[in-house]
Amino acid sequence: MIDLPNNYLDKYYTNKINATKGYVSKYYDLRDCEETDNDLPDKIKKKDYIFWRIKTSVDKEELVLIVALSRTYPDTFPKIYLSKDCYSRYPPIPHIDKNRLICTRDTNVVCLKDDRCQEGLRKLIEIAIETIKSGKNNIIQFEFINEFSAYWNDYANSMMYLIIMDCNKTKLLNMYSMESGYIISESIENINDIFGDSNIHPKYLQKVYHILMETTISKYPWNDDDLIKIIEDNLQMSYDEIKQSILSTSYFPVFLCTFPLGTDYVHFAWQYRGRIEGFRKGQMPLKSHRIILEKLAKKEEVEREIAVNHSELGEFKVVIVGCGSLGSNLAMSLVESGINNLDLIDNEKLNAGNIYRHLCSFDDALEMKYKVDAVKDKLIRHCPKLNCNVKQNDVLTVLKNDISVFSEKDLIILAIGNISVEKRISYLCKTGKINSPLLLVWMEPYGVAGHALFIHPSSGGCFNCCIDADGYFVHSVAGKRKDSYFVREAGCQSSYLPYSHQHISNYINMVLTKIIEVLQNNYSSSYLWTWLGDKSTFKEKGYKMNCKWKYKKIYHIYEQRIEHRKGCSKC
Repeated sequence: MIDLPNNYLDKYYTNKINATKGYVSKYYDLRDCEETDNDLPDKIKKKDYIFWRIKTSVDKEELVLIVALSRTYPDTFPKIYLSKDCYSRYPPIPHIDKNRLICTRDTNVVCLKDDRCQEGLRKLIEIAIETIKSGKNNIIQFEFINEFSAYWNDYANSMMYLIIMDCNKTKLLNMYSMESGYIISESIENINDIFGDSNIHPKYLQKVYHILMETTISKYPWNDDDLIKIIEDNLQMSYDEIKQSILSTSYFPVFLCTFPLGTDYVHFAWQYRGRIEGFRKGQMPLKSHRIILEKLAKKEEVEREIAVNHSELGEFKVVIVGCGSLGSNLAMSLVESGINNLDLIDNEKLNAGNIYRHLCSFDDALEMKYKVDAVKDKLIRHCPKLNCNVKQNDVLTVLKNDISVFSEKDLIILAIGNISVEKRISYLCKTGKINSPLLLVWMEPYGVAGHALFIHPSSGGCFNCCIDADGYFVHSVAGKRKDSYFVREAGCQSSYLPYSHQHISNYINMVLTKIIEVLQNNYSSSYLWTWLGDKSTFKEKGYKMNCKWKYKKIYHIYEQRIEHRKGCSKC
């Protein structure tokens, strides 16, 4: 009997989980967690995970870790948490967030190998243990400083947006309100520079005290006394003077503090607000409320013209997996070209910090909308007749639960940049478990290139045929390097690949033409299309290109057929 696709995935993931459990049990005291276990993390969909309790020790003290394996492991990266008891006993340790999650690796850069995933998990457990050990012994002070913003945000009570052009001196700034939140800025003119003609309409509220610290902060300000000490040391005010000044105001004062970190600056802010019952005005203690800051940079305005518009595309059914900057803009281009049936899959919410490369608006990010919902709303406003279905889930869970979402589609587009997921779906396509053609799209750093890899279900090679033993795409324009090209935000926050909205627009103009040709059945085998962008910024950063691309013409499309690689385990 031939396995149905869903059965295949269930068996594959179950076998991998069981094999990993047996392997890890040889090295650690491993027990299954009960559903009622008090140590299970809160901010996670528990039904999608299997949890193990691992007991070990650090400096002769018991250490308990909670390993969370997705039911789509190893294609979904494992999570490792501290038990609640250990978390409460240890001082604040870098790389551990307030949900007790230990950052072991950047999942945008690292993935587990299918045939060695159990060894990979053991290595992650070792990294988690070493993180605890190093943090307890205070030997990673630099990481602590670098993660300051991430720690501050974990204990914040509210959020504001920051536009500051000149932060190299102590001065007064302004705080403005708008329909969806608050912005700290030097002037309304600076706000208008950011948002242009959008309907923000900021309204002045009050002054903000901006304090420039001359040196990098040496101690994390855990309590109100630490914050008062910062004001005392930098504004040359006594505690009584600070207290009197704060409590005598008619509004709730906001303090914005800046300290240097290398060639950049780190900002954090807090506000004194509210009244404490039982104290007379001017006599009550000071109570701070910490603020998450989202620093905004000037938006890059780019005019985008889509030259193709094929009304005959209306009957085609397309799925886009990944509604980030590339997937969202590609969705709009497809709708503008005549696509009337579009499914969107993504489990993430919008983030105001990187909204400027995205199709959706600043207000959508303020409302913390799911990407699929925000993109769908944008598309429907542009094309009311569009038939658009969305799923707020990761694609592997969608496939595991209902693989029919990919059945009978004219094209599946992956715009996610996750090599584990791309390899898995490419395999499902080449083995007939998904009967729809597949297109992988992604960009390289600083817009030096963009790729569109078409995987034909029955002819030619697959994605794995283009990957070497180190997980490197062999047709890449950017040269292989020891360190990743990803840029990491402060601490253990998300990382991203640097390129601009203009690079996205130029690339989409290329890939859109190829998508239309694929939908029209112009290709009977697997193909790779590479758009070569501007090399100048990439070279200025000191990066090297692969030899075969060095002297190629820029702003040009290069096509090559992808054949089956001998020995490929996926096709």
